[in-house]
Amino acid sequence: MGSWYLFPHLFIPFSLVCALGAVITGHVGRWRARRLGGEGRWIALAGLMAGWIMLAACLLVALLSIGLFAALFALTT
Repeated sequence: MGSWYLFPHLFIPFSLVCALGAVITGHVGRWRARRLGGEGRWIALAGLMAGWIMLAACLLVALLSIGLFAALFALTT
């Protein structure tokens, strides 16, 4: 649960890869569902939304990590 806080350098790249995969396959799934008459459209949309939410979470964790390290650096100098 707290691994993103303890190891942000591991959380961000692995989550970023998974999120990009979800976004890409979600877009492909929506495109294929449109061609097949709508079957599987909601599952593709769920994957697409999960991917974008995870990309936002990765950005937030990256910014928080940078801010934390900057604050620690400012306190020690």
